[in-house]
Amino acid sequence: MEYLQKKLTALGIAFDGDDEDLLKSCCKKAAARIKTACNVKAVPDGMMYAATDMACGEFLSAKKIAGGLTAAEANAVVRHIQEGDASVTYAVEDSDSPSAYVNALIGRLLGAGERVMAHYRKMGW
Repeated sequence: MEYLQKKLTALGIAFDGDDEDLLKSCCKKAAARIKTACNVKAVPDGMMYAATDMACGEFLSAKKIAGGLTAAEANAVVRHIQEGDASVTYAVEDSDSPSAYVNALIGRLLGAGERVMAHYRKMGW
């Protein structure tokens, strides 16, 4: 959960003690999604970063729906994200609004690890 908080901070999202339960819930939801999709009892080590991204996407989505994502935070999230040597620039054709960029970011974070999950998929008997 510490990495999730650092990632949110890097994305320009402020959170406080009131968000603690939401963060925990988002982490559990991401873990459950991975465990169900892969048919495993624990999140594989190779999926931890994807799980963090998914939890981050869940958190941003919940905050946006609840109206807790401020315009300043939405503007901070838009267009370009860089972590180490990895860089992502969001190009949204429909609109240049901060909301469209936040939606693109949420979609990308929620879809993180979809391809990787196939690698960890176990057959159910």
